[in-house]
Amino acid sequence: MALKTGSSPAGQVAALAHTGSVAGDDAMVDTALRQFGVIRVTSIEELLCTAGLLGYDRWPAGRRMGVLTASGGACGIIADRASAQDIVIPPFAAQTVAAIKRHLPPFAAARNPLDVTGYVLANPRASALTAIDHALDAALDDPGLDFVLFCGVTIPDARPQDERLAGLIEERVRWLGERIASAPIPVIPMGPTCVHVSGYARDLLTRHHIYLLGGFQLGVGALGHALRWLENRGTVAYSAPPRILPPDRRAPGGRVLVGDGGPRPPRGRPGAAGAAELVNSAGEAVRAARRIGAPVVLKVCSAQITHKSDIGGVALGVHGDARVERAYQRVRAAGESVPGAIIDGVLVTPMRVGGVELLAGVTVDRTFGPVLAVGLGGVWVELLGDTSLRLLPVTTDDVKAMLGELRGGPLLRGARGTRPADLDVLAQVIKNVADVAMSLGGSLRVLEVNPLWVNGDRVEGQDVLVVTGPPAQNGAEA
Repeated sequence: MALKTGSSPAGQVAALAHTGSVAGDDAMVDTALRQFGVIRVTSIEELLCTAGLLGYDRWPAGRRMGVLTASGGACGIIADRASAQDIVIPPFAAQTVAAIKRHLPPFAAARNPLDVTGYVLANPRASALTAIDHALDAALDDPGLDFVLFCGVTIPDARPQDERLAGLIEERVRWLGERIASAPIPVIPMGPTCVHVSGYARDLLTRHHIYLLGGFQLGVGALGHALRWLENRGTVAYSAPPRILPPDRRAPGGRVLVGDGGPRPPRGRPGAAGAAELVNSAGEAVRAARRIGAPVVLKVCSAQITHKSDIGGVALGVHGDARVERAYQRVRAAGESVPGAIIDGVLVTPMRVGGVELLAGVTVDRTFGPVLAVGLGGVWVELLGDTSLRLLPVTTDDVKAMLGELRGGPLLRGARGTRPADLDVLAQVIKNVADVAMSLGGSLRVLEVNPLWVNGDRVEGQDVLVVTGPPAQNGAEA
């Protein structure tokens, strides 16, 4: 587990003042800790509560939780917290309902989460075990549960002067300890709040090996941490970086060719689907548009202009010779208006409709090195901020997991009538982008494909930005 400060600007300043080092980007810290199986907590209380749970005798084997309480309000609070942690509260099996019902008042319902009610408080106590203890006995044999959250440990601050009552309390705690130890599934005892446990109660619980999670908020949060950690345990893998190819395997001009042995797209000819042509006159733009087929996209091409649409350097859905000429002149003029920009020409590409626009980019974090970002692209990058991050290198399975983390992920699976993306093809393309970035070594500053257009098994990078710089210097050059 890790408790890291500096998630806010003020916290970063405090960390800098205290340690003499910068705290780093908080999203990247989150990514690194999650990727390497480290539970991140945000408070000392959360750290202690989670550590206590993981240090307990037994861990749940799944997410199906039985909940036993003496309060309807507690049932609601726990259900809300469990939902936020993706913990499932399934219905009790029929035999469990029948066994529990025998110990409840007529007005109580034998369902999960269970409220045994405060009815027991209105009647003289005749035996050590109460209704919630009998419910625990029944729930432990339920085949649909992976563990039981038991909110029924109530001990007074001091030993009662009534020896009979004190004996009943101590006999009940002894039974609970033995039942928890012999149970076929884990039992997680939890208190309603995070409060000080008196010496008498602590001694009694410790003698019978009962650890009490402190409070619904911290307790269910600790369960969520523990379950995620258990599910990812043993799966942390870090692949070797792709090999940087020697000079004789590089393209003219020093560009790196990354080979993965996978299938290659067919080589395009002028006018083929996916073709793009760089032109330097309105007439060339018209001829390129005819070969490619209307409608087309025209965008200014310059290493000094990283966001073309911001300056009016992109024209979408253009068709007809006259409109292509005007679009060429407009985007070229927009580029030439940028001080210091060297215009390489205007790129003419096919206009794509439908599908989903993604972003696949690699930046270099000063602490963790190259980081892959995958998210919804195009105009949605800044508006939605829907991205997933991973330290490089990654596998195609890692990339698929990243795509599954996106809020916009259902769009890739065919939501609202869209064509489902071929995730195998898409993941391989994104991995290739990451491998290209890794092959640039210490000279990489930024490599971004946005938008990366996907429609079924068709995946096209429609705009690419690469920024490199001398490996030994901090300054970057395009």
